[in-house]
Amino acid sequence: MQMVRIIKNSAVLLLALLFSCAKEGAEGPPGPEGPQGNNGSNGGAGEGVVLAFQTPAGSLFRWQQNASTEKFNLHVQFPGTTQWSENGVLFDDTAGHAYGSLIVSFMRASASPGDTAWYALPFLAPTNITERMDVYRDRITIRPQDKQVLLQQEALIPQPPSNVKSPTYRVFGLRVLMVPSSESGVLRKAAPDELNTMDAVMEKYGIRENDFTEMRAF
Repeated sequence: MQMVRIIKNSAVLLLALLFSCAKEGAEGPPGPEGPQGNNGSNGGAGEGVVLAFQTPAGSLFRWQQNASTEKFNLHVQFPGTTQWSENGVLFDDTAGHAYGSLIVSFMRASASPGDTAWYALPFLAPTNITERMDVYRDRITIRPQDKQVLLQQEALIPQPPSNVKSPTYRVFGLRVLMVPSSESGVLRKAAPDELNTMDAVMEKYGIRENDFTEMRAF
């Protein structure tokens, strides 16, 4: 027991010496200022960078029913072409940030004239048909071999009693934010029945309208 007490006392004394040692004499002048940290900028490499993408202005959108199912896929026609991109749209991930980021997509849409807004996906859209809720959601596929991310949108329209089968919301634009996990904070994937506003997200991360990079056809 006495040997254990001696070992304990020796350990305490050693720690005290390690943390109490101080160099005698006057303090020297401060060293030169270190280089500025790597903050990065939107659209480029850098830690903590929120990347923003959108479909070009003038893009057209249409819903196309998938065979005879309840699913409708969103097709996009980009400016300057007559071809419809039927399998989604692409945006670049040249720095490989996608795997470590929260990817949130928004759909600018309207159910009736005058109420166009940005909706975070997925969301449930009530209709004027009893017991019918339309579901709008996205599918995101990371393509590391091409350093790209594929974005697809779809609507699930349950069969209504009137047998009228079409998505209520017309689409006018798509946006995506790629938020690093270290910066995501309270932002998270929207629950099916809740909305995240585009303005609030842009304000939170200091994103401006000219920070968005254009998507392209798949």
